[in-house]
Order: sequence, then C-alpha cells, then structure tokens
Amino acid sequence: MPTLTDSRFAALRAQLHTGSTSDMLLQWLFANGATTAETIPDAWEEFLVFSTGLDPSKYQRNDYMDAFLEQQGFVTGSLNDRELAFWAAGGVPVTRNSGFDTGFDTGFG
Repeated sequence: MPTLTDSRFAALRAQLHTGSTSDMLLQWLFANGATTAETIPDAWEEFLVFSTGLDPSKYQRNDYMDAFLEQQGFVTGSLNDRELAFWAAGGVPVTRNSGFDTGFDTGFG
C-alpha cells in the first residue's frame, strides 16, 4: 500500500514540479493559493486559508486541513487517510467557489 509520502511525491511529479519533495510541495502550494510565505508551514497556512475561506485569525492546521479535505470530497477516515486519498487521486484541488457567479445574469434565458 502506498504511503502518504509516496503518493504526494508521485502526484507532485505528475504535475511537473521539480526538485526535492520540499521544493515540489512549496511549488504546489504557491500554484494553489499561497502567496508570500517563505516556509512550508507558512505556505500551508496561506494555502489552507485561501482554499477553505476560513478565518485566518483562527488558523489551526489540522482543523483547516480537515475542512479542505471535506471540501474536496474526502470525508471518510482519519485525517491522514483522507490526505493520502487526496494525493493518491492526483493532488489537484477543486477550486472553491469564489462567489463571482453569484447574482450574475447574462440576460439570456
């Protein structure tokens, strides 16, 4: 059975990220919502706040990762099992609804 580390590495490589696992993870975090962080923990925080839309002042990694994985459709099992399933499925996050389309009417019907 693949590990979380193996699945994450495979998903990051498949998305054409390069370098060490840490390098690739930082590239992935910046490609998916992190903006200015210099460390992986800070980049995770920026990514999870961006991805979940939760209050940044209440950030706690496990809670926000839990919310992220639920939004991605991974709702069964432990946090580790769900993160493994996310990476095994390719590690491509479904974009959170930005609200842009709310109330938008093209006039066509």
